[in-house]
Amino acid sequence: MELLFIVGLALVLVFSASLGWYLTQYTLAVRGGLLKVVTFSVLGTCIFATTFAVSVFVVWPPFLPL
Repeated sequence: MELLFIVGLALVLVFSASLGWYLTQYTLAVRGGLLKVVTFSVLGTCIFATTFAVSVFVVWPPFLPL
């Protein structure tokens, strides 16, 4: 069960980082290097928190008895 949680957490981390990078590089008109880093960090953190909350509170509870 712990391995499943760690793998899920790693997948959420990879998804949030890649989506944050995509939004920063291609969707938003961010030009400065430092501003890109800050935008990527904020977007990645927000996406991670949202995805983690959805996966833990919505997807995970039906499978708790397993």
